[in-house]
Amino acid sequence: MNRLPCRRIVQHGVILLMAIILAQTFVAIGWLQPVVISGGSMAPRYVGEHRIAACSVCNCQQAIDTSSRQARCPNCDAIAEISGPHPGDYLFITRWNSQQILNVRWRPIVFRSPFNTTSLMVKRVLGLPGELVHFDDGDLWIDGDRVVKSLDEQLALRIRNNRLPATDDHAWNAHLSRQLNEVSDLMVEFIAKGSAEWSIEFSERCKITRSSSGKLEAFSTTGEQLFSGDVSSDKAVRWVISTFDSVLLIGADDHVLCHQPLEPSKIGNSVYINSQALGEGDELQELSVWRDVYYEAAASAWRIGPNELFVVGDNQAISVDSRNWEAPAGLPARLVIGQPR
Repeated sequence: MNRLPCRRIVQHGVILLMAIILAQTFVAIGWLQPVVISGGSMAPRYVGEHRIAACSVCNCQQAIDTSSRQARCPNCDAIAEISGPHPGDYLFITRWNSQQILNVRWRPIVFRSPFNTTSLMVKRVLGLPGELVHFDDGDLWIDGDRVVKSLDEQLALRIRNNRLPATDDHAWNAHLSRQLNEVSDLMVEFIAKGSAEWSIEFSERCKITRSSSGKLEAFSTTGEQLFSGDVSSDKAVRWVISTFDSVLLIGADDHVLCHQPLEPSKIGNSVYINSQALGEGDELQELSVWRDVYYEAAASAWRIGPNELFVVGDNQAISVDSRNWEAPAGLPARLVIGQPR
């Protein structure tokens, strides 16, 4: 009897079995097959089973909890039409490199639950190993300093909020009864064409004006000049202007022109927009107002361990995370699987 073919058959069988086990493992953790989101702790970025609230006035759509039967449009405040339920979002996972642990702030991650390692969770990283984390005025503070987000980070975390004065109300939480917080970290985005004159005033914080000649100026409410420069252009420019993290940020076509500290404000929760069209098509287009995430926490501060991360859900009002779960606040890095994509 020739034993060599038998041995090869056994070897091939073992390899095939290992491949099947690995494939099943990769499917289970979302590398080969997407993971389905449940719940709304990361809304509006990632949502579980949900209903859609569609506005017939401005065509804005938003995901809301399945228990909600009525919602208002965050863009124009009209009563939206409800449909659904619809299935939760599907996420693939990019494998996490442990060397990235010092460079993941503000990024969403997928990890095994500290309560049940067979269950996966999605949260955003706020605190890194060894840091002292606390929240004040709705902002994140690390080692005693307010953390200031970049333009890209602001765009990733912002929440649409055209209803003013601004609060930390959230479309997903329409079915909840809770005390709302006033939010002074606001953002305006729009496209300006030609020689349009416009001004943006964040109440009790600052005012930004652009003249028909292209001169852009920004002043604080105390009269301090924050920016002055020529930004004339013959083509349309997409403007992003914000006061997130008590910093005036002015961006033009993704290029940051101004990044100046502002005095913190607990009452500046409105924005006033004026424009004057000097020629056809000069009016402001695609105008929208946004707010920053407003973080709440019962504890005063947390010291994160050397191999731990502090994670919080974007819909912080309902999220169970490092601020309030029964496990220690710091998430062990060994439980992190990767980043959603």
